[in-house]
Amino acid sequence: MNREITVGEATNALVFLNMNWNVIDANDIFKLCEDIVTLEKIKTVKICKTKAGERTNEIGACKDLKEYQSKTLQILKSSFVALVVFDSVQPAIKIYNELDSTELENSGMFFDIRFVDENIKTGEVTQTVTSCEGFVEKDYNKFKIEETPAENKRGKLLEKLFTSKNTNEKLLNELISISDNEEENEDIIEKKKLLFEEVEKEKDEVKIEIDKPVKEVTTQEKKSASSHVFDPLDSRFSMLYTDSDFTIDPTHPEYQKNNKLKDIMKEKRRRFEEKEM
Repeated sequence: MNREITVGEATNALVFLNMNWNVIDANDIFKLCEDIVTLEKIKTVKICKTKAGERTNEIGACKDLKEYQSKTLQILKSSFVALVVFDSVQPAIKIYNELDSTELENSGMFFDIRFVDENIKTGEVTQTVTSCEGFVEKDYNKFKIEETPAENKRGKLLEKLFTSKNTNEKLLNELISISDNEEENEDIIEKKKLLFEEVEKEKDEVKIEIDKPVKEVTTQEKKSASSHVFDPLDSRFSMLYTDSDFTIDPTHPEYQKNNKLKDIMKEKRRRFEEKEM
């Protein structure tokens, strides 16, 4: 998992790497940052083409459609980066510490964030955003590293993009702009609330109920409490890894960063990467 960054190591600019750029764009990243720091602290978010993005026709031979789809997605992920510039170092540190290595909802995308100089030389800028004006809410769970992208519009656009001899900017921009809008219903919100309450209970396994007589805590009880180790594999948390309704969102107002949630996110990422192998 990520480590806390100190001021001396940080800059006022971040790059977001290895995202599924046919799903997420500059508007989404601006909104994610704006949910964590105030609007005026974010100067710009730019989607920039990388050197790999200049070689989109180098996919090579594929033995089947699944391998072709996998390669096209990997190329797309490495073809762009998002450069986010803030008005100072502190908001960049906050964004890094809150998001790096966490999953974007239940999308299968994990934030890979680095500090860079705001004047870093980048490739062609394909999108620039300075406000939340163009943001459209998305249900990222729908886009979880698609097994059959040819069945939808994104899959067809990807196939056109990576079989064309020349880079098609119109297709690239269309891929980046695709979005779905679906409001989160009250039932899912309630499930998430219950989940956070359950995690909070884990913080104090030996809490004494106030409506019961207070008794002296024995040496054995103290030893038991101090030796308790949080286990992310506990069956009570199994739904976190299988049910999208229980996705942990680090930008949610009720999210409280602690080591237990870090362990859960680390285990979820391990399972995801193991599945991808």
